[in-house]
Amino acid sequence: MKRLLPIYALIIFFFVFSLPVWSASNTQNAEISKIENELYGFDYSKEQTKKRLERLEISIYGKAQSGDIPQRIKKLATDITADQIGQEITPSEDTFREADEVADNSVSYPIVDEIEKIFIQEL
Repeated sequence: MKRLLPIYALIIFFFVFSLPVWSASNTQNAEISKIENELYGFDYSKEQTKKRLERLEISIYGKAQSGDIPQRIKKLATDITADQIGQEITPSEDTFREADEVADNSVSYPIVDEIEKIFIQEL
């Protein structure tokens, strides 16, 4: 029993300190997948996080960046406003359209008039 105690302690120690890393990695992968789906229409979920991040940076910035992976993901997400991906834009009326759009008879379009004559004759 005394031999198993250090082994149990080691296993518990491993899981306690690896759990935040594992959950952070899942969060990072989810963020990268979201950006990949928006840019490419699919994601590279089976590849390593670093390779996926470098591909996105090359697509967006033209070259891979250096530094801490979480900071790079955060910068990438901020620069392309990833928090807005998937949100629809609410429709609104055309602001340039005038309410009373009526054809102006005072303007002459001679070429259009000639084309209309040709088509009317063919009908």
